[in-house]
Amino acid sequence: MKVVKGGKDTPEVRKLSYEELENTAHQLSEQSRQLYMQNQKLSQALQEANLANFYERLKWLWTVITSTTPYISEEFKQKCGAEFEVLMTQPEEQGPEEEVKEGE
Repeated sequence: MKVVKGGKDTPEVRKLSYEELENTAHQLSEQSRQLYMQNQKLSQALQEANLANFYERLKWLWTVITSTTPYISEEFKQKCGAEFEVLMTQPEEQGPEEEVKEGE
């Protein structure tokens, strides 16, 4: 239903015609398609940023691990080495349920 200005303070309500409903449905469908495409682009950009951040972190961890400066403690180097090792190991195989969630 569409609200149309009627008299002084009471709006008049009328039903939309089939053509108006069809046009509205088409507009919503087009808007949905555009939002989906925008979502896909943003998702891809986020994945690329995450990958770039991953490699940058690996680079800095390696820099710390191989550093000979006396200002970095051995304990900190050990922590960085452990994190580097975790990041470099292959993730475990995912079950079919987890793969389905990622594809959504």
